[in-house]
Amino acid sequence: MSETDQEDAHEAQTGPPAGKKPLWTDTQGGYRQARTWKSSISWRITVAVFLTLLLVETVSLILTVPSYEAAQLAHVRNKVYTALIFSMHDTRDRSESPLTERAAARLIKNSWISGLAVYRLDGSLVRTYGAPPALKIAPGRGIPPDWRSEDDIHYDTVYMAAALGHPYNVVAGINASVVRTRVISYVRQSLKVLLLTSIVVTSVLMIVLSMWLLEPILLLRNNLLSAARNPEKPDIQEMRKELYDEVGITIRVANDLIRQNASSLKRLRTQAEDRIHRLAYFDALTGLPNRAYFLEQLEDIIKSKVLAEDEVLAVMAVDIDHFKDINDTMGHDIGDKMLEAIGKRLVKALPERAVIARASADEFTIMAVMDAAEQGSAALAEKIFAIMSEPVSIMQESFQVRVSIGVSHYPADGETA
Repeated sequence: MSETDQEDAHEAQTGPPAGKKPLWTDTQGGYRQARTWKSSISWRITVAVFLTLLLVETVSLILTVPSYEAAQLAHVRNKVYTALIFSMHDTRDRSESPLTERAAARLIKNSWISGLAVYRLDGSLVRTYGAPPALKIAPGRGIPPDWRSEDDIHYDTVYMAAALGHPYNVVAGINASVVRTRVISYVRQSLKVLLLTSIVVTSVLMIVLSMWLLEPILLLRNNLLSAARNPEKPDIQEMRKELYDEVGITIRVANDLIRQNASSLKRLRTQAEDRIHRLAYFDALTGLPNRAYFLEQLEDIIKSKVLAEDEVLAVMAVDIDHFKDINDTMGHDIGDKMLEAIGKRLVKALPERAVIARASADEFTIMAVMDAAEQGSAALAEKIFAIMSEPVSIMQESFQVRVSIGVSHYPADGETA
């Protein structure tokens, strides 16, 4: 991983440093990648595309240079041929040259010709002009192929009698340096065009790839890092332009999975917290609050001082008489069902503001706000006695339950839980 990628990954997990722009910023409901061109994948693709284009065009240039050079050489040869045709004249005596001294001098001065050699059809030399050509026609050996020096400056070629329209073969020594100069100029110009073309094509391709591939990939990476950093509340960024190809579908599916995972984690956390809360504060058998929950509520009421001047807080302890004997004789199953039935009766008999809890195996505690007159708590105790006087039916058996009730008032009997 490059240094830039490591910085991006750290930034996505911990957030941007102070004074630094975030890795991603929203614009008009979409997104803008602030550092696309700083990612290593962007540069790897850019360099690979640029070098590939450069290589292909360089190979193409290398293959076209010989044909260009041959074309330029043919152009020079044709120019010399044209000049030679217009400078030659008909001769009756075969010992005379079809070129006058003056015409030859003019050709050498005004064209690329450096020297001329005129031969009869039998291969015998008639005359030479200027620098003698290196290419020579030998009697009885036919016409030799064109010749070119190692430095590509001197080029000798034979113009046949049939092409010239005169009964002579002419060997022309041509200064081909102009061909070399043109080839070098062609290569330089082609390299400039090649480089410019590679830059333009690479830039256009990278812009297209950035919109359709790089930005979506970096967006997906950012969303995944955000989900890893905060699974329950990931910062999901959306594409600024909806894509309907494979990349767009992949990003939408990934975003949906991230949201589903966040929702599942929230639900599991809520369920776990609810379960922990119930285990910590509620009795598993009766479903009523336990002693710890009851004491916390009692302390909250005392500390918050929510009671009005004409109200008191009554705390009652309801104990089931001889409950141990019922467990010992009838079994714990019967005892558990009896506790459930008594808990339901107490909840039904008490006011809505009252809090009832199971404090121990056979003891329930009640907390209720009522009038300052103690008759209020006494009336509530009588009501509890009344509902407990009715037999409890468990498994087709009737049990007579008796309870004992103790009552304490706040603040008359104490000011602490």
